[in-house]
Amino acid sequence: MAALIIICWRRRSRNKRPLLPRSPSELEFEYDAFVIFSSQDSDWVIKTLIPTLEEKHDFKCCVHYRDFVIGVPLRENMVNSVYNSRKTIAVVSKNFFNSNYCGSEMDYALHRLVERRDNSVVVIKLDDVDSRKLPRELRKRSYIDYPQNVEKDHWERKLVSCLTTSNDL
Repeated sequence: MAALIIICWRRRSRNKRPLLPRSPSELEFEYDAFVIFSSQDSDWVIKTLIPTLEEKHDFKCCVHYRDFVIGVPLRENMVNSVYNSRKTIAVVSKNFFNSNYCGSEMDYALHRLVERRDNSVVVIKLDDVDSRKLPRELRKRSYIDYPQNVEKDHWERKLVSCLTTSNDL
């Protein structure tokens, strides 16, 4: 069974770019994003996604093994990560759908999306997985299609834009 690696990030205090004005409801979040991905996709996440966000755009990563509260059940840590983040980023792949943990994380994120109607889920399709495997709530939403050459050239701009825009629908 594939293990799950979870990463969240928040802005560093020495932010190079000015923070966008935030609504009072957005101030309640501890993190900008919570990232869900299969451990089998960790190479791309660790070598591409994280350096892009941390080094280039000055986001600070919150890694589950470093930042989850010791002694708190894993499920509770996961739910808290979804609800304490403005966005949840799902790095979707064939591996993603073969992981029980990714499915649980996605369920928590979708529950929040439906409950709060806050446009909080961002999908990055990492490989040629059939988009019909996406949950019904996400099929008609735009996503970043990384395997497409055109998308590869623009994925970073699209993701940063998603992270810096309001959650309101």
